[in-house]
Amino acid sequence: MPHPDSPLYLPAEWESQCAVMLIWPHANSDWQALLGEIEPVYTSLCKTISETETCLVICHDEAHKKHVEQILGAHAVTLARCWFFVCETNDTWCRDYGLITTRADGRLLLNNFVFNGWGGKYDATLDNAASRQLQRQGLFHDQLFIDRDFELEGGSIESDGRGTILTTSQCLLKRHPDKTREQIEQAFKDMLGSQRVLWLDHGGLGGDDTDSHIDNLARFVDANTIAYTACHDESHPDYPSLYNMQMQLREFSREDGTPYRL
Repeated sequence: MPHPDSPLYLPAEWESQCAVMLIWPHANSDWQALLGEIEPVYTSLCKTISETETCLVICHDEAHKKHVEQILGAHAVTLARCWFFVCETNDTWCRDYGLITTRADGRLLLNNFVFNGWGGKYDATLDNAASRQLQRQGLFHDQLFIDRDFELEGGSIESDGRGTILTTSQCLLKRHPDKTREQIEQAFKDMLGSQRVLWLDHGGLGGDDTDSHIDNLARFVDANTIAYTACHDESHPDYPSLYNMQMQLREFSREDGTPYRL
């Protein structure tokens, strides 16, 4: 249920859905040298998804689409539950550059935020244009499509579905060096319907290109429970950061003041 004070909200991961979108690995992405290893994984993903809902399969070009259809057909994937679209992309991680869907008074709003390759680390010109290109092809039907002039990656925010957003200061403040926490919180309220934001200030992982995306670190399992990444080896370089994150999570409370189950 959304927060009673706001008809606009960001659904939680466990709410009902009708489809999952996959960008199929291709030779123009960083999967080039590993296509033989990764394609069986995506085949398994697609087969599992299509057993219960629609799998949206985004291919790089028409030749790639035929290649993917052949692979899935050879592995008894139900093609009738797979919708194929063609869209050029730089990367396959559409969780971060795909649409972020909110609800308002029962209606779906498709928010197209700015994506620039995790703070300019990689070329993301095609990725940033992908949602709009797919929208022109009719993928999203008549849902309200909103271009947002605000940099935001799907993996950088976590919602309890009731108005609380969990995020990390390292990522969001790095993406928006000209903004304060309060300004970012206001943007979340305006665009995502959030009522409050819980900021994790620790949890950085070595080699993490996302600058501490929350989906690497802590996730709402339900509105009362947070599952988080931990390290028990005190000699590990990430131990101090994850330990401090754990301590901060213990200080967080639900809206009614009760602590979260961790």
